[in-house]
Amino acid sequence: MNQWTEQEVAWLDMHKWRACQAADVAEAQGLPTYAGLDLGLKSDLSAFVGVTELPEGRVLVRCQFWMPAGAKDRYRTRPYESWTRDGGLAVTSGDITDFGRVRRDVERLCQDWGVVELAYDERFAAPVIQEMALPHVVLVDQTQGFALNIGLRAIADLSVSGALCHNGQPVLQWMAGNAVVEEGRRGDIAVNKRQARDKIDGIVALAMALQRLRLRTQKKKSRYSQPGAHVEAMTW
Repeated sequence: MNQWTEQEVAWLDMHKWRACQAADVAEAQGLPTYAGLDLGLKSDLSAFVGVTELPEGRVLVRCQFWMPAGAKDRYRTRPYESWTRDGGLAVTSGDITDFGRVRRDVERLCQDWGVVELAYDERFAAPVIQEMALPHVVLVDQTQGFALNIGLRAIADLSVSGALCHNGQPVLQWMAGNAVVEEGRRGDIAVNKRQARDKIDGIVALAMALQRLRLRTQKKKSRYSQPGAHVEAMTW
């Protein structure tokens, strides 16, 4: 009936997603942020998502999305206009994503958000990453598929507990409702893009960011797990 609905076999409980706590971005001042970048070329959106661990186990989520004007014109039934007015979605000219605009925006956001690590999917992103001026940010080429199990599990856990402070970001919420996962033989999970109802780029970027946060947190815990223990720095 021309009404927006969510994926019939949804991965995430959207009632719990909407009930997640809110957080003020001022709480993240001075704290490290981990980010994920997932780029699209024509019909896909491009997503940059940052996560910052706050006190009491809460995680602040900040997002920026881009899309080419040609894609916006092809999908007129999607609520792109309201998302653009809200400031979370930037529309670039032409039929192909303006990666120069994306690069400049990401450089600025990395500085504004205090990003210390940036994970990216090398598909489309590799040439953009090579041109970025981010001397103090660790860049990580993140393998996709089941290799994102830790980040995806973190999304599910944090949304169920209410600690994923996404502040109702509308584009990310839409993508959360679209997301579907598949389970591997070892119980790990991966996003199933073939079965997804629609775009999920923001969820992929969020998973990459949370994976970097979780890995760094685990590393710090292991370093101090035993009195006097010393663990060499690792490159992820």
